[in-house]
Amino acid sequence: MTIPETLSYDELGRARSRIIAAAQAAPTAQALFSAVSTGLADLVPVDASGWFGVDPSTLLPSWPARIENVEVGQCEA
Repeated sequence: MTIPETLSYDELGRARSRIIAAAQAAPTAQALFSAVSTGLADLVPVDASGWFGVDPSTLLPSWPARIENVEVGQCEA
């Protein structure tokens, strides 16, 4: 994984606009997670990611969920 050069304020603004547009166009939560994950991965180097809906009453992770680039057993102690 390579660390990208620092982005200018304008580049960050354009990236933000692309992520927002993709999120607004997403027909499902899974599509939303996919669009936002792809947009952020263009800005921030990542090896793996996890996206979860959160229950607003308990703040516990809930459905929907998306896990990317995590192999079976990778998170076990």
